[in-house]
Formats: sequence, C-alpha cells, structure tokens
Amino acid sequence: MEKKLNLNILKKTIIIINFLFVATAFCNAQNYNLHKTISEKTNDFELDKFGNIYTISKDNSVTKYNSKGEKLYIFSEVIGYDLTLDVSNPLKPIGFSKEWNNVYILDHKLSLLETIEFSNKELYYITNVATANGSNYLVYDKSENKLKKLDKALNVIHSSQSFLNLFNKENKIIRILEYENNVYILDKEGIKVFDSFLTFKKTISLLDLDDFQIFGDEIIYYKYNKLNSYNTKTLQHKEMQIPLKENIIQVKLIKYGLVVLTKDGLYLYFTI
Repeated sequence: MEKKLNLNILKKTIIIINFLFVATAFCNAQNYNLHKTISEKTNDFELDKFGNIYTISKDNSVTKYNSKGEKLYIFSEVIGYDLTLDVSNPLKPIGFSKEWNNVYILDHKLSLLETIEFSNKELYYITNVATANGSNYLVYDKSENKLKKLDKALNVIHSSQSFLNLFNKENKIIRILEYENNVYILDKEGIKVFDSFLTFKKTISLLDLDDFQIFGDEIIYYKYNKLNSYNTKTLQHKEMQIPLKENIIQVKLIKYGLVVLTKDGLYLYFTI
C-alpha cells in the first residue's frame, strides 16, 4: 500500500513539474533570444529527454548536438534512404530504414551496435518503428494494418485490432510514441491513444500535425506559425508566437528554450 501511495505521489509530482515547465515556457514567450544557429540543411530533427538534438541530412547521415547546439557525434554509415529516428532512449537511439526494412541500434555516441532485419521474421511491410518500454519495439505492420509490440527477438507481445476495423480506413502513420502507460499514434486526423496492451482508447482531434511532444498532460505542437499547447485533462489551449516568422518547418520545446527548424538550418532560442 505504501509503495503504491509513493508511486501515485511521484506521478502527481511529475505532472505538476511538467505543467509548470510548459506554463513557464509559454509565459516567457517574449523573452527568447537567439543563442546559436546550426547551418545544417535538414528536413527534420529529434530531441531526447536531455535536450540533445539529432538531425538527418539528405545523405542520411545523423548528427548529434548537445542542448547548447555544440556538435558531438556523427553516424554516416550507408543504411538506405528514408531514414527515421527514435531517441526515446538516449543511450540507445534507433534508426529505421524503410528502404532496407532494418532497424539500426546505436549507442549514445552514434556508433552502430546492432542491425535488426525485420524480413528475417517475415515482417515485410513495416512502415514505422519506435522504442517501447522494456527494450521492446512498437511497429506498424501495413500487411495487417496493425500496431504491434515486439520483444528483442521480434516476437509479437501485443497487437491492436486492424486499423481498418477500428477506424474504417487507414491513414499514413506519421509518428509512434510511447509515453508512460499509453501509446500515441499520429496521423493527419489526430492522435490516436492506445493503452500499453494496444487496446484503442480515444482520438485526440488535433488535425494535420507533422509532429508533437508530450509533457505530462500537455501536448505541444507547431501549427499556423505558432507553438501550441493542449491540455488533455482541462482541454485548455495556449499559443506562443515564434521569434522567427518565415520559412519555418518545425518548432520544438526544450528546457530554457526553443529549437526552430527552417529551410536554412536550426535556430536555438533560450530565455537565459
């Protein structure tokens, strides 16, 4: 009983910390100053929980920067085109090549640790991959239109119902993210929420998003040249003006600031 009580207190504390983090970030919207420019042309970037920044160049090389924008490591092995990254576990980021249907497990210095070939397990039509709790993987299997949780050996632990049965159609999956005890699936019609056993719970109707972040009950996303916050409990919506006004591709929130992606590179804005 005491252990359960302590866990509930910890969860509530984390929720409060995340709420204050987001609230402070949006209150300081007028105080962001340009800290650093990273002149690397990339179409996307990822942030890990430490604020490290990962970019994918046009030749599919991956570069890791620290939260101050200082270059740390580069991964440049030939691993096919159309690479995506998941950095949910900063100690073991993973890259997924749709072309070669492989997952590449890296260490924190972006050295290749292991290559996992889905085709060896007769998983031929995987379109999205993400890290799951317990050193497992979340994948979308287009051959069955199902979300699946796999173990290290690529055995199926849990599977959702067919998305065609659940939603009467199939949309392109943009992102898979596991956060606490839920799995979030982003497509153009919103964010679909599943439990840890991949049972569908609800849809959060935030339309036409390219990406999102989660901090407790807050969903952060960039749309219409503004950074937005949506609270899934209170349904409260907030907006933040972006320091840059033109050529913005994506914006994400980090501790003390923002990372803004444009066609010319990345811009780091801090409040300190």
